[in-house]
Parts: sequence; structure tokens; C-alpha cells
Amino acid sequence: MVLLGLRLAWQPTFLRIIFGELVHVLSVLIHNPEATLQELLEYVPGPDFPTGELIMGNLGILEAYRTGKGRIVVRGKTDVELLDSRTKRSASIIKEIPYQTNKSALVEKIAELVENKSLEGISDIRDESDRSGMRVVIEYS
Repeated sequence: MVLLGLRLAWQPTFLRIIFGELVHVLSVLIHNPEATLQELLEYVPGPDFPTGELIMGNLGILEAYRTGKGRIVVRGKTDVELLDSRTKRSASIIKEIPYQTNKSALVEKIAELVENKSLEGISDIRDESDRSGMRVVIEYS
């Protein structure tokens, strides 16, 4: 399993899995050599990305553990905020983005889609990130 993680080039936090969760898996295998992959995943659920994004489903993780290759789909974390209770204007707030996603390129791509009218209903997009954290605001018209 250690080689599997290195082969997939999982992020630096994979070391935590090696020293913590992998010990549990080895203990289970010693006590039950016939343990299934599904049982082992209770102890090593998948990669722990440093930016905290959400993993969408576990089929890619299962495939990676079973074959050494897998596609793990991740997404960022967002909230919806009410900007003005009188006009009921709201905005999506992007708080976290997937590991190795360039925030500036993401904002530019969204702005480009709005300009090309591929995305409608967006009145403004701005990056309000600071030292306290990420905050990309997408206002709806």
C-alpha cells in the first residue's frame, strides 16, 4: 500500500496515513488475513488532501487500491450567503478549492464564461481572499 500511494503521487499528508492508518490495516490483516478491501477501507478511507476539498464518491479510491490506478473526483467547499435581505440578492462563496487548482485561473475562467454568456445570472465575481482564508464571491443578479 505504501508503494500504491507513492505511485499515485498523493499529497504530502499521505505520510500521516502511512504511519497511522496503515498500522491499523496491518493489524487487521494479521488478525484476519481474508479481510476484504471494503473492510480495510474502514481504516484507510482514502487520501487526505491538504486543502480540505471534498471527495465525490469512493469508486475511484476503491479502483486505486484494487488496481493501482484510479480517478478521484474532488470539489471545493462553498456556502451561499444572503447579501441584501431587502433585495434578496445572494452569492456563492468559494471557501476551498481542490489541491493544485490555481485560484486566479479559476476566477478568470468563470469571468470568461460570464462574458461569453455561457454562464448567466452572475452580476459580479471577486476575490476577497486574505490572510484569514480564501473567499471568492460570485454574486447573482
